Amino acid sequence: MSKQTTSQTQQETRDSNAWDQAFPFQQSFDLWIRLARSQFDRMQALADELAEFEGEAYGHARRTAREVTAQVASQLAKMIDEIWTDENLSCAATLSAEWRKLVLDATRKTREFYNFT
Repeated sequence: MSKQTTSQTQQETRDSNAWDQAFPFQQSFDLWIRLARSQFDRMQALADELAEFEGEAYGHARRTAREVTAQVASQLAKMIDEIWTDENLSCAATLSAEWRKLVLDATRKTREFYNFT
């Protein structure tokens, strides 16, 4: 029985080798697996590198936003200083006082017209 098992095993090995040579599916599959793993590793490295660049880009955007905000604030402060000069404030105060006088005068005249004494 041992001889039969040994010869049967040898025959199966020969058949398997013949099959693998004629149709190298396992070898092709192993190659495909290696290539797929290699591709995944390259994609992972690319994703890591892109994440690093993205972090740098966001940092640059934050710095730029701060700089622009500072420049806008500076320009706004200059504009406010130019608009709210002592002369302009004095003019606004004078106009406000004149408006109050006109409103009180119109109210007094209305009261007199209707005899609300």
